Amino acid sequence: MISPFDALEQSAIAIGRRDRIAHRAPTGRFARLLRAIFGIAPSSRLANARLEALRSLVIALRQRGQRDAQVIADALDAGLTPTQIESVMRVLGLPTR
Repeated sequence: MISPFDALEQSAIAIGRRDRIAHRAPTGRFARLLRAIFGIAPSSRLANARLEALRSLVIALRQRGQRDAQVIADALDAGLTPTQIESVMRVLGLPTR
């Protein structure tokens, strides 16, 4: 089967599979305080909005194990197709329907 993703998109998926779930967490005062105390820095965002949306989709699907309407809408807005989103879900072992 041919992948619906190019090499850069496959890299973004791999990064999303490795990133901490906290990547998507808000960065309020409390988060900054914990970062200052424990030295845990958040992951850098990817420079390309489409790749970042793909990485965020992977992280959200790993976290919730189900579809997240806002993250899927963001992925679609960034140019991902429904086929690509379903492919990510299959890669993560999630049901596509």
